[in-house]
Amino acid sequence: GGVAVQARVEAADEDGRRTVTVHSRPNDDADWTQHAEGVLATGAEPGTSLTAWPPSGAEPLPVDGHYDTLAGHGYRYGPAFQG
Repeated sequence: GGVAVQARVEAADEDGRRTVTVHSRPNDDADWTQHAEGVLATGAEPGTSLTAWPPSGAEPLPVDGHYDTLAGHGYRYGPAFQG
């Protein structure tokens, strides 16, 4: 069987930005499930310079147990990622 996929682009807001969403459903009687949401806009947003790391004003956070919690949800980040 097939799956219906719907990409919606909303009307532009006062800044010309448009919300985009992607949905799917397995059949005509099923509810739509939203999988993604984004914004279309012209021009580039101002970026952050990454020449200095960590950025000015950054505060370290404790990560004790964080990767164990993620692993419990199916996300496994090995030692190379954890640094």
